Amino acid sequence: MATGIAHMDPPPLPPPPDYVSPFKSVQEWLVYLCGAEDPQKVVEDIQFGISTTRLSVLGFNHIELAPNEVYHRQDFRPAHSYFPLPKEDYANELPSQVRENIRSVFVELMKTELFQQSFLAKAKRLVLHSDGEIIRLI
Repeated sequence: MATGIAHMDPPPLPPPPDYVSPFKSVQEWLVYLCGAEDPQKVVEDIQFGISTTRLSVLGFNHIELAPNEVYHRQDFRPAHSYFPLPKEDYANELPSQVRENIRSVFVELMKTELFQQSFLAKAKRLVLHSDGEIIRLI
């Protein structure tokens, strides 16, 4: 197995605890992202973070600095990069159930024309991160 050095921009701070999203559901937030401002350039890697309380999204490009040394540069962060999961929908679910429910929402969205025309579909990699598990969608 090859080893190397990876550098990464620090993640943005999460929203304050009293943050109220303008979106009512995961689907509504994802539809917003599909129609959101396109990044200034193609983003290779779109990463969605899943916790038991919120979703987040960031886009990265990878720059090879030297053999076995890569810089993961954050090149995209939409205005609404966080979505607090509705308590009435997710509060009583195990982390594995939250992860599977979110994955299912993504799979359904990926079948739509809206998704196919969005910058998300142009990424080389679209992944969900949850509790150390990575689910690759593209």
